[in-house]
Amino acid sequence: LVVKQGIAVSTAAWYSGSGLDSTQLGISVTPKPGVTLDTTETAIDAVLAHVITNGIDEDALARAKTQLVAAAIYAQDSQTSLARWYGVALTTGSRVEDVAAWPERIRKVSADQVKAAAQAWLDARRSVTGYLVKDLAPVAPKREDKRS
Repeated sequence: LVVKQGIAVSTAAWYSGSGLDSTQLGISVTPKPGVTLDTTETAIDAVLAHVITNGIDEDALARAKTQLVAAAIYAQDSQTSLARWYGVALTTGSRVEDVAAWPERIRKVSADQVKAAAQAWLDARRSVTGYLVKDLAPVAPKREDKRS
């Protein structure tokens, strides 16, 4: 959307994997000036449909795994991050060993597993879309209190 299609100035995604329920995946896009929100939403839906149908390529998967493993390694430099990781794991049913083994489990993820997860979970009927827009209407001046 940013590089190939040129319709967005930024994109981001996040996953909250530490919940006790089905958790959440979030995607955000900031469209370029002049690009409508409908155009942006349609483009996101097309990317997700492509992943559901075709999966992702090995290079993209390798980059993502490298980034995740690097983040896990660098997080060990922060006592706060380590405490948060272990605390969340232990309060949601995981073990210390699970946290320690996480980078290796990430390294083992295959493109077929990503495709299967996309097919199972990226269902538009389960999604919610919101637009954060700046209100361009003029703001009425505040009424002065004449009682004082």
